[in-house]
Amino acid sequence: MEKLRFLLLALILLISYSINAQHIHFTSPTNGLTVTGSGTGSTESSVPLHLTYYYQRSNNSNLIGMYIKLFPSPYANQQSNQGEGISQWWYIPAGTYTWRIELWEGDAITGSVKTAEQTITFNVKYNIQSLNNFGGGGINVDGQQRTHSFTTPKLTGEVLQVGAIDQIFNNTDYLWNQSGINNSIWKKKRMSQNQFFDLSGAISRNYSYTVSSNDNGAQIQAAMRKIVKPNFQNSFVSLGNGGVITVNNAQYNSPTAPFDVIELNPINAQAVGGLILNAIYYTFDHWSDGSTSANKTFNPSSTTTYTAYYKGKPSRYDLNLGYNLSLHTSTVVGEPITLYWNEHPNTYVTKYQIWRKEKYNGVTSDPHLLATVNRGTTSFTDDDFYYTTIKNQLMLYYDVRPYYIIENSYAEALWMPVFAEYPMYKTADSTLILSSGYDNFISNHPNPFNPITNISYSIKDAGLVNIRVFDVIGNEIATIVNEEKNPGKYEVTFDASALSSGVYLYTITSGSFMQTRKMLLMK
Repeated sequence: MEKLRFLLLALILLISYSINAQHIHFTSPTNGLTVTGSGTGSTESSVPLHLTYYYQRSNNSNLIGMYIKLFPSPYANQQSNQGEGISQWWYIPAGTYTWRIELWEGDAITGSVKTAEQTITFNVKYNIQSLNNFGGGGINVDGQQRTHSFTTPKLTGEVLQVGAIDQIFNNTDYLWNQSGINNSIWKKKRMSQNQFFDLSGAISRNYSYTVSSNDNGAQIQAAMRKIVKPNFQNSFVSLGNGGVITVNNAQYNSPTAPFDVIELNPINAQAVGGLILNAIYYTFDHWSDGSTSANKTFNPSSTTTYTAYYKGKPSRYDLNLGYNLSLHTSTVVGEPITLYWNEHPNTYVTKYQIWRKEKYNGVTSDPHLLATVNRGTTSFTDDDFYYTTIKNQLMLYYDVRPYYIIENSYAEALWMPVFAEYPMYKTADSTLILSSGYDNFISNHPNPFNPITNISYSIKDAGLVNIRVFDVIGNEIATIVNEEKNPGKYEVTFDASALSSGVYLYTITSGSFMQTRKMLLMK
């Protein structure tokens, strides 16, 4: 029993001595700790280290002085003033460090002596972040699949193994592309930079990156390429998006299904021209991006629809509908020329223009509009000329142009030649040729002329007839006829020897009948 009491007393004394004995130890960093940091106070080449420690002085009352020594290899040794501490904040690069801290106490007799110490070894590492350029998903880091923006502590000279993963993120396919256009590459951004830069030669899906001395807070990024899904379609006013369209040399119905394309890689489309739908002739006008080239290579950066816009004009035929305008003339020699055509099958063709131009002695006049007639009218009589089968100095060209109200467009010009002659008269000096059933008209021949032309006219009612010539700005040049006339056909000669070449207007007024025509003087 006495022995047990002795042992218990010894233990109590030992514990009391341990508590009161002098000692010192690091509280930060601690032995074996890895210190990292890329936040406040960090730089590209240093990590902030907060040094803290704890010490217990001796209970020897003779030891009245105290100071701390720090041996922060490879940095200069530190020693505090009497009763003070060591600097707490250090900024150090990545590496492995062995530091020692010592407690020194002293008295007036023996001087200062080291009463306690501790040595530790710790690591300082840089935080390196591995991420995808699309802001999510997974990425391989040091042989394991990690989430986007995974952070790995590394020493200078250590290797970071990164690997790109083909994946779907937010309903978009991403892949590592080495097709030759817009290739993938690993990129890097340092702490002080605001954008990523290519790592030279880093084109392999799996890449080994060696950490450098300024990589604290660096980011290593996989520049993945997304799969975009463009499609193509036509656009016809009032008809929608039908028809056909060519993509990569193959023809598809419009609109097409989406095509898988690596972003910014090429895909070719060609708008098919010369389409006839419901007797409307469509020609390509422009793509939705403003391009006017029917054959276009696109480099899509996102999923989009490319639209080929068309403009429509009335067609003169449609094989699918069995339609042909079939413009033709009457064949009665010596009678006014009558034009005939077939009604256009598209009900949005609401009217027709009738055009004519004359070729006399090898000179062709400008086209001029004779009349505009509404849908439902399929013939027109030109009283100015008579039909003939004999080739002579006069050839007429006629065109009937359907009008498409939806796009405010007319059919392209297509001239039909007709042999014609001027109305024949028995005299050339304004002598009346008696006849019945006269119509009101006026014309001249030849036209163009040099310098003489014959103006032929007919009136159906007796009365004052006035024929005058004007220049194109309205100045009166001459009065050719100004007298009372009975119903009939007449002809009068106009000599323009004193006039210069150009276009002139001549008008006839007889009762309620008034008409103006053009003639061309060519010297």
